[in-house]
Amino acid sequence: MKKRSIKYMSHLIETICLENGRLRNVDYHQRRMRESGRKLFGTDPCPDLDALAASQNPPQTGMFRFRVIYGPKVVSSEFIRHTPPVVTSLKIVYDDAISYEDKFENRTSLVKLFEQRGLCDEIIIVKNGFVTDASIANLAFRKGSKWVTPKTYL
Repeated sequence: MKKRSIKYMSHLIETICLENGRLRNVDYHQRRMRESGRKLFGTDPCPDLDALAASQNPPQTGMFRFRVIYGPKVVSSEFIRHTPPVVTSLKIVYDDAISYEDKFENRTSLVKLFEQRGLCDEIIIVKNGFVTDASIANLAFRKGSKWVTPKTYL
């Protein structure tokens, strides 16, 4: 496979939940990092995320975000204590042009949408008539006892 040289606006970011010393859904995050790296840089920037986290002596109790910044290779990583936001109000915002599939560190387009929230705590982004995401997290809805997530994420 020929390496592509693609200019990118900023580094990419991957945030993985670390709960009581263990990364959650690490295979999913590993796969997304590999796919984005191959697409944008023609290389696999993704180390073994479990090994990367372990090399930094992760907290063994509590909930943290393991934040990895990367380009063609990992630039930095850190643990940030996770404090769940209290969301009591939501505003629906519309943007049919937004694209955030590669999780760029530059979140300017998301920040602009978030600024439309008025007095609400958070936004729900609608693209082309489909519910996609919130400004900082994936959405999950409960229907009876079943949880569902949008198939039309950014």
